[in-house]
Amino acid sequence: MVSIQCLTHLKSNLRTRLLLLFQPKTKQSFLRLASSKLRLLSLCCSISSANAFQKGTSLSKEQTLMSLLMKCSAMKDLLQIHARIIQSGFEQNLFVIGKVIVFCADSERGDMNFAVPVFENIGNPDVFLWNTMIRGFSKTSEPLKAFDYYKRMQGKGLVADNFTFSSLLKACGQVGSVLLAEQMHCSTLKHGLESHLFVRNALIHMYGMFKYIETSRQLFEEIPSPELVAWNTIIGCYVYCGRCREALDMFSRMLKFGIEPDEATLVETLAACSALGALDFGKWVHSCISNTGLGSILEVNNSLLICMLSVVLWKRRMRHSIG
Repeated sequence: MVSIQCLTHLKSNLRTRLLLLFQPKTKQSFLRLASSKLRLLSLCCSISSANAFQKGTSLSKEQTLMSLLMKCSAMKDLLQIHARIIQSGFEQNLFVIGKVIVFCADSERGDMNFAVPVFENIGNPDVFLWNTMIRGFSKTSEPLKAFDYYKRMQGKGLVADNFTFSSLLKACGQVGSVLLAEQMHCSTLKHGLESHLFVRNALIHMYGMFKYIETSRQLFEEIPSPELVAWNTIIGCYVYCGRCREALDMFSRMLKFGIEPDEATLVETLAACSALGALDFGKWVHSCISNTGLGSILEVNNSLLICMLSVVLWKRRMRHSIG
């Protein structure tokens, strides 16, 4: 850089003038020396200020882009932000461009078709970005593409982690291939991830979607201390498989273990009550809701209403059939 060369030259000049200190001094030599010092200090300050300004500008640009991405709520906004990212020279910044892909993968208004060219333009995507693409396609109507990205990720020599397999196992349920599901299960064992919380819950859910409820139950029972997500998963699997009595038994067992239900738990439990016509159990669940802040959640209230209506209709049908 020119500024560095200039600085080096002035330093050399200053050293030469400092030698004058060991020679007979004159007023004029001291003035020249002082002037050189001032010029050197001024140049140092200018270089430091310029560098600080450049760094600050780059940082402020990144902060501005991140702020825009955080507020983004629609693809039309994302398109404009992405254009600004390119103009600012941040298209290879994994942190910034990663937020674009995350929006496409996770937002209900995201579009994985837009994520593809953005991803392909990245020189060296990291594991996080590969996982985001896999996760995004596992939620679409084209879940097989998740496995395409998984194969490409392996070809790059990157190691799959718990997030990779959680998404792939979900995609197996979407595809509906038992063979593929078993292959992915074996892969989790090979990588030593079968017992990981995210992966284990994904396995329970996957086998439940295939209606292999006994396998789901076995995987659940192998968890030493199941957390709420695992309980919700197995309860949801029982409801999906039409074994609603077992779902209510699991709910009661969960409460005995001191696990507090959340919105997802109550929605699944009320669905089981509705299917069984279990009015008393439904009323008991309602009392549980009334004692918490969950009663104000719209989805829970809707599930409770559907449950009560279903029970009333179920009892009417029973009376009609008896009559």
